[in-house]
Amino acid sequence: MHIVIVNPFDSLPWESKRRHRYSMLVDELILRGHRVSWITADFEHSIKQYRSQVTTDESLGLRVVFVHVPPYYKNVSLRRIISHRVYGSRVGQALKSLHASEPVDAVVASIPPTESARIAMEFCAATRAVGLVDMQDAWPKAIASVFPYSLRNILSDTLLYSLKKDVKIAAGLADGLVAVSPEYLDYLVEFRKSQNQASSLVLPLGFDTRFLPILAVKDKKSEAPLNVSYIGNFSHFYDLETVVKAAKICADQPIRFTLIGDGPTYNKVKEVAENLGVENVNFKGRLNFEVALPILQESDVGLVPFTSDWPSNFPNKVFDYLSLGIPVISSIKGNFQKILREYQFGLQYEAGNAKSLADGLLQMARNRELLNEMGTVGLEYASKNMDGNTIYQQYADFLEKLASANSAKNKTDLSMHKSAQFV
Repeated sequence: MHIVIVNPFDSLPWESKRRHRYSMLVDELILRGHRVSWITADFEHSIKQYRSQVTTDESLGLRVVFVHVPPYYKNVSLRRIISHRVYGSRVGQALKSLHASEPVDAVVASIPPTESARIAMEFCAATRAVGLVDMQDAWPKAIASVFPYSLRNILSDTLLYSLKKDVKIAAGLADGLVAVSPEYLDYLVEFRKSQNQASSLVLPLGFDTRFLPILAVKDKKSEAPLNVSYIGNFSHFYDLETVVKAAKICADQPIRFTLIGDGPTYNKVKEVAENLGVENVNFKGRLNFEVALPILQESDVGLVPFTSDWPSNFPNKVFDYLSLGIPVISSIKGNFQKILREYQFGLQYEAGNAKSLADGLLQMARNRELLNEMGTVGLEYASKNMDGNTIYQQYADFLEKLASANSAKNKTDLSMHKSAQFV
């Protein structure tokens, strides 16, 4: 089959030693003999810069189509919305061009963005290709959470109306729905209540076992300081001010914090630390994951600090922590909290409550045997449930099954059409 990926965010296979969702899916699809095209943007989302390489070697079976988009520098901004609109319109042009050179059999389109997913599914409906929508972030719900709570419903209904419409159309036309968490799949399914249910599946992101092989858990020695680490974005949903305040509470304890990443709230969080006179927090700024990896490997606890209004999910950083045998302390509710309680690979704290976070970390610091057990359990959970090789075999199986069903349906429709001609 000729399968097209529509996603402007993931690193391309040669841009990172670590494979992400679509790089792992592409690997599996090519291994099965499929031809794969990937429509991406020439602007790299993760570093907010234009890509240095906009050509590709197709010898490995992957054709990359770069479309030009306007730049943006904040994750939540009008410029980003405009950039995604341009990407969506040019995805439509790219799909037509690809289809003219080699008929497209299936399209996998991520949400976000919403516009490109809608346009991709409209293309599939017109050409009878298989359409699959993959929700990785609950747009536009996630964007609405940035608005003041009292105005959230009004503003989201007006400012984000077109994004909601995009999701509704994309979900309604899709033959298959995939999401990274049960909550996100439920959210996606809501948009097609009045229609027949599409085949659906929850497929978490998983981790790249080539880059992060399963390792033995290192003992957390009781006499050593407790190393607590965070890696990720500094933005509205990541409650790093509470982390800094918890560090202040733990100032007289052998607990050290390392925060890796940057973003729109980075300077504000640093300012809070300076105003509180916090000295046990080390701000590393943004690091490539290859550079950050040794720091994480020396960590005893991984922070998963989200605000209470974050749309619940199983975030990327959890895959990183657990695959390295690092227990977590998390503020996430919903399905992830249930998993955390069931498998006990970490502790839960109350979002926005610095004392709750500090109490949990002090418990971990004082009971290293429990910490070691959590690390072992987390590693076992990761190996059984988060191995990218297994997840993307399931993804490819799901896509092939949809294609097979679609092929049979098209043959039936064609046969009925021919029969009708003789009536």
